[in-house]
Amino acid sequence: MSGDPQSPEVFNYKDMGDDDALDGTIPNGTIYKFAYRVSGVQSLESSGLSIYPNPVEDVLSFEVKDGEWKNYTFSIVDLLGNTIKELPKSNRVDVKDLNSGVYFLMMQSAEGYSMHKFIKK
Repeated sequence: MSGDPQSPEVFNYKDMGDDDALDGTIPNGTIYKFAYRVSGVQSLESSGLSIYPNPVEDVLSFEVKDGEWKNYTFSIVDLLGNTIKELPKSNRVDVKDLNSGVYFLMMQSAEGYSMHKFIKK
């Protein structure tokens, strides 16, 4: 962010320069809200992905309706949109090392993506 703290300009961190900063003090009680947004990517509405067990303790398994899970890439994403794990070409993933909480299994292809919530015990 840069400019007036009352109405800052938001920019991509990759576009950030050395002199980009707010031009003053943020007023007490000010709250900035940011939302993760992917533009230009279609959601795979009917991906047919099923994940189990949910909630999971040790190993999360998943299946794609058309059976062609190898045509996709999979990753585990936290609630903030951070990629926690890139998954190998397998339909099972060890999640023992994840902290308890809510995560998403993100399925991607050239056509788009879909997010599927799961709970780690």
